Amino acid sequence: MSLTTHLVCAPDDLPETASVAQWLVRPGQHVEADMPLLRLHDAGATEAVLAPLAGLLTAHCVDVGDMLAASELLAMIEAEEKPLLANWPINMEDTQEVLSVAACRQASAQPRAPAPAPAPTIADVLALCAALGLAPDEIDAGQALTVDAVYRHVRSELRLLAALRGMLRQ
Repeated sequence: MSLTTHLVCAPDDLPETASVAQWLVRPGQHVEADMPLLRLHDAGATEAVLAPLAGLLTAHCVDVGDMLAASELLAMIEAEEKPLLANWPINMEDTQEVLSVAACRQASAQPRAPAPAPAPTIADVLALCAALGLAPDEIDAGQALTVDAVYRHVRSELRLLAALRGMLRQ
């Protein structure tokens, strides 16, 4: 089996903006499918975002209090996956159904107590940069090279990309 990184995104049906109210799982903690990861607060309601699959939560990509929009990156989960057969037949009728599955689901479940996460080493940070296709020197020189700095950089780049996409749509 191989490990694959899955992106957990904010639900597509969020109002204009929402804020991260509370993280329920820490990086380095194993999560089960449909386990609540975090709570979002929007328009007077608080809703939980669930893990789309079981695996290891490798990173928070937003902090408590951050404002975010629909489909914005929230977290990353590393999961074991069985290799696909090279000649596995895929029915064209099934592709649309498979591709339309939402990356995030919402529910109001009770949070589980988080376990303490191990502190990442510089080797972990460099491995994360390599996995994301980033050179370590792309991270702001004014910041220490940490997992949080890498994710702040990635969030900043994703927000810039989203703004550019919005400008192109106009």
